[in-house]
Amino acid sequence: MAISIRRAERADVQAIARLHYRIWRETYRSLAPEEAYNVLTEAVRLSRWQDILVPEKHNLTILLAEANGQLAGFGVAGAPSHDIFKDRSEVKFLYVDGAFKRMGIGRKLLTTLARSIMNSGSTGLGIGVVLGNDPALHSMNS
Repeated sequence: MAISIRRAERADVQAIARLHYRIWRETYRSLAPEEAYNVLTEAVRLSRWQDILVPEKHNLTILLAEANGQLAGFGVAGAPSHDIFKDRSEVKFLYVDGAFKRMGIGRKLLTTLARSIMNSGSTGLGIGVVLGNDPALHSMNS
């Protein structure tokens, strides 16, 4: 299977929002508060991604993974939002479609994000994982 990584473009907004909505609902159904689960609709994700994909407003690295031309995942990194990251950049999002898991896509996205961030002058890259997200925690340890 051909896997490619590329920078996101504004034309990708609908596909990213749809994938983000679907993966988030699958992953966080038992982890997120019911109110958050109900409020974060696909329309809300679309609105947020329309804002995120305005480069003049945000200094983010946004990468897409495609497998045979199909959106398989995405990763986003930028300035840290918490003191725990200190002077490192932060991975804001790292999602891989369940149909493409265990193919190295997450690792490829993370590696490419790290290279991009380091080339921009960052000293490192940190990622936070929600407790209970066992697949993500497992992949961080392997």
